[in-house]
Amino acid sequence: MQSDYIKSIFEDYLAREATNYALLINGVWGSGKTHFWKHELENIALAANIKPIYISLNGVAKTENLGRTLFIRMLPYLQKDGKFTKWANLTGKIVEALSKSIIDGGVTDLLAGTGVDIVDYSKYIVCLDDLERCQIPVKELLGFINNYVEHKSLKVVILADESKLKTAEEEYDAIKEKTIGRVLNFQLPHEKIFPQLSSSYKSNTDYYNFLKKCSATITTHFSDFGQKNLRVMLFILDILERLQPFLKDKKDFCANEVIFLVVSISCDFKEGKLQSNSYNDFKKLDELNYYFFARYLANAPTENESSVIEGHSYVKYFSERYLQGRVEQFHFYPSVYSFILSGYLDEHNFREELANRKSPEVLPETIAYAKLINYNFRDLENTEFNHLVEKVIDFAKRGAYSLYDYAQIADFYFFFSDRKIISLTYEDIWTFILQGLEAAVEK
Repeated sequence: MQSDYIKSIFEDYLAREATNYALLINGVWGSGKTHFWKHELENIALAANIKPIYISLNGVAKTENLGRTLFIRMLPYLQKDGKFTKWANLTGKIVEALSKSIIDGGVTDLLAGTGVDIVDYSKYIVCLDDLERCQIPVKELLGFINNYVEHKSLKVVILADESKLKTAEEEYDAIKEKTIGRVLNFQLPHEKIFPQLSSSYKSNTDYYNFLKKCSATITTHFSDFGQKNLRVMLFILDILERLQPFLKDKKDFCANEVIFLVVSISCDFKEGKLQSNSYNDFKKLDELNYYFFARYLANAPTENESSVIEGHSYVKYFSERYLQGRVEQFHFYPSVYSFILSGYLDEHNFREELANRKSPEVLPETIAYAKLINYNFRDLENTEFNHLVEKVIDFAKRGAYSLYDYAQIADFYFFFSDRKIISLTYEDIWTFILQGLEAAVEK
């Protein structure tokens, strides 16, 4: 659900004088739910003259503790409204009673016997974050919340990742129905969250301008790589802040390559696919280039096979996840890889890597090979496919490929011939393959 829709539903919820249900905003860990509450929804509540309170349920084990925390969060508002002055005049024991409430109970103990209800709960909205991390049984917790929303008109927004709740799905669905009026599935678009994240770097003018210039590149990588975790995004921006000064006088392609490497390696590092102690183990990524990728595609599984094959090395996994359709953006900078995993940047090595980096050039024969000799050839338009068939034959005849590649080319052309995709016979194929092998050997 778009964030604007959620804000509209939230505004309607606040405008209702009496509500007897809570809203639940559901999103994966790190998706930016808390950020959305603190930077968007809180402001909407304040504009509607509703007092916002934020409480994390992480580690909370008893409803008594939660009730106590809720009341303590209300204290600044109550003091500001002058409620305690009136109540203190009635009892004369505000300090003792307040201390007792914090130790032994909640607002009920504090107000017992006074005959005064100093809290108008309908003027508050409470955000309860981290539902799935709460130690109170879900049934008990939702019963506690229901008491406030149904009987005291307190407005409540719950932030949770429902997929992480340990309660059996059937039980959870049954018990949440009474308390939660609507579940809003949350996913903050990258193009909206990125300006908010980058704004925290405004004090670093050079880096902030760098982020504005590269925002489309960075957000495209976030989207293409399926990265939705806000904490991972912040980690990536912190890494880039450290590297940006070294990119000032470099060509744009260097910055784009560094960004690509930082985003891809950071994703794997934060997902546990790479460990800190591997900072000197490059996993053969230093051997990975356009030509290697073309060879990998030629051996990739068919569409009917699993995309993950036992025994695939990390570099093949990396190629499959990150390089499909964008291999020309990849270049390996060892110092950047080590920095992401270890936290230490070897500035001297990074400067040398940038100084030695020449403008990338991919040969036309390699491009033609990579597009045709792989199991994604089915995605090609007929005109482009036929054009590539002729181009690869022409390059092959001139000895443009390695001896290993001729075996792959032959296999694919035999495959095309068997399925009547091309008109070439086996004899035709053997003729240009042998001609090419002779030319390649002579080179």
